[in-house]
Amino acid sequence: MGVIFKHTIKNMFSKPFRTLMLILCILVCSFAGMMAFDMSNSIKNIFRSAFCTMAGNANVSVISKYGLEESDFEGLPEHDKTFITSTTSKLFLRNDSMYAYFNEKDLTVIAADIDEINTMELLATEVDLKEGEIAIPSALADELHKAKDAIRKQNEAILRKERLDEASDCDTEE
Repeated sequence: MGVIFKHTIKNMFSKPFRTLMLILCILVCSFAGMMAFDMSNSIKNIFRSAFCTMAGNANVSVISKYGLEESDFEGLPEHDKTFITSTTSKLFLRNDSMYAYFNEKDLTVIAADIDEINTMELLATEVDLKEGEIAIPSALADELHKAKDAIRKQNEAILRKERLDEASDCDTEE
């Protein structure tokens, strides 16, 4: 045993680069092993947090092509639920800067009881909407605002032209 230990110590100090590379390789392999074992828990936590941001505190999400009714949930233990209805439509936004005067956007309309949505934490922040109000993303609001401004400017230009035409008609009549 003493001979093996003596040769090991002698080789460590006689070839320091090889010793350093051996230590570095052991560290890298150990780090890779720790990452591989820890990765399974990390991925599980990533998916769990992503699902929680999308589904709030819901444990089950039921989707049906034919609609759901209150009677479909009879006999289940006490639970919170909200019925969400969605449909898709097309939205045409005016855009004078493009060769086509309209941009076509796909619009998804989702309808639900806002109190139930807030209770189940399905939105990032609590929203207080009254009857007949809607919430839209800020990007869409900006586009609608720009389209409204473009239409207003065009209408003002048309009115100015009509007034000039009327004034010139009045001048020619006199």
